[in-house]
Amino acid sequence: MKETGSYLLDVLFMGGLITASLCDFKKRKIPDAITGFLFLTGVAALFWMPQPSIKMRLAGAFIAGLPLFAAAVCRPGAVGGGDVKLMAAGGFFLGLSAVWDSLAFGMALAGGYCLYLMLLRNGREQKIALGPFLSMGLMFGMFRSMGA
Repeated sequence: MKETGSYLLDVLFMGGLITASLCDFKKRKIPDAITGFLFLTGVAALFWMPQPSIKMRLAGAFIAGLPLFAAAVCRPGAVGGGDVKLMAAGGFFLGLSAVWDSLAFGMALAGGYCLYLMLLRNGREQKIALGPFLSMGLMFGMFRSMGA
């Protein structure tokens, strides 16, 4: 059974994800304070959630942020720095095994929405906020790792 502190961290993590989503949706920017807060929830999780290990958390942060960082470098404007930091912080909180599902789920949601825009609304040149989709993916990964 999980400790009360770990449930509190889960709630704080979800609150940070919701805040990041709202900021990205409204302003197309995820403030560093929010991604920093999410990273700090991962640091606090080291004390209340022994699994995943620090090694797996660091690997999760690196693996989650790397593909988005590569996309941002290869095609400027395609992915913002806030999205990269959001996934890295989420990867640190969730660890390597859960972040794979998170990234895949979030990108699939974003891809589905883009397909909808292209087919039904003729939105080929329209830009979207990626943060809400990545946040939904991170929540999915969190619930999946909880066994829910």
